[in-house]
Amino acid sequence: MANSEHLAILKRGKEEWRQWRAESPETAPDLRSADLVGCDLSGFSLTNADLGWADLRGANLNTTALDGAATR
Repeated sequence: MANSEHLAILKRGKEEWRQWRAESPETAPDLRSADLVGCDLSGFSLTNADLGWADLRGANLNTTALDGAATR
C-alpha cells in the first residue's frame, strides 16, 4: 500500500512534489499499489520511488525521472 502522505503530495502537483523532494532527499517515495491511472506525471522526479504494483495505465510519463525506481 502506498504511503498516504507521499501520494497526497504527488497529487497536489509538481511544484509541491519538487519542494518535498528537495526537503527530503533521503526519503524514497513509496507509491506501491497507487492508483495513478491517467495522471500527468510529466516532469516529476520519481527517482528511487517504489512503484511496485502501481497502476500507471494512461499516465503521462514524458520526461519523468525514473532512475532507480522499483517496479517489481
